[in-house]
Amino acid sequence: MRSLLIAALLVAISAHGAPVQFVACVGDSITEGVPAPNTPWCQLLQQRRAGQKVAVSNIAAGGLRCDEVETGGVPLCVGCPSFASYIAHRSYTRVMLMCGANDLMQGRTADQIIGTVGSPGPMRRMVSAARAAGLPVTVMTVTPLGGNGWYTAGVQAQHVDLNNRIRALATTTAPSVTVVEAYNVLATPSTTPVATAIANYPGDGIQMPSSWQATPPDNLHLGPAGNVRMADGIDATPGAFP
Repeated sequence: MRSLLIAALLVAISAHGAPVQFVACVGDSITEGVPAPNTPWCQLLQQRRAGQKVAVSNIAAGGLRCDEVETGGVPLCVGCPSFASYIAHRSYTRVMLMCGANDLMQGRTADQIIGTVGSPGPMRRMVSAARAAGLPVTVMTVTPLGGNGWYTAGVQAQHVDLNNRIRALATTTAPSVTVVEAYNVLATPSTTPVATAIANYPGDGIQMPSSWQATPPDNLHLGPAGNVRMADGIDATPGAFP
């Protein structure tokens, strides 16, 4: 999949000249767009801007925790560079970051995933690295995970805590960091307008509606409609995407 995406990216650049906006989508399988056939939400965003000189590089890999996205070179992503080295050697104009689901699945805490200002975890360190490189960052709250056998009350509490800390990034580091309410957008049914979903927290520990999920539903991955919903949520968030 990655080679096809790179080929499409090169075609877009050669057809329109160097892109004015070059966006890196970083994360796990929810960003990567598995299972196939499926068009990831980041590629949908590029398609919606055909002819506007916006290019997207999907550098996500399934199964990765935030710390593995940060360090690179893990068994699930052989040869992947670290987050900091990747963005340092390319002409990106924005980074989009979506991770945390695998961390929660493996019993990691909000402290281990994002940390605090005084003791940053990998998610906060990646945001800081992008900002140090002069790049605006879009961070997604972690999507609904309820309905999984491993999603205990303890995991739910960490999920809520993590998303609240992600939301705080928008106020403590604005305007260089924009937060997209992926949880709110994907925790609500198709009858809920995207703008309404963004503005209203639907509750804790919700199971993602089956209409947004992959086939068969696994309470984690997005299907075609879910990727469209995710792209709609990003488009409806001011400053989240060019």
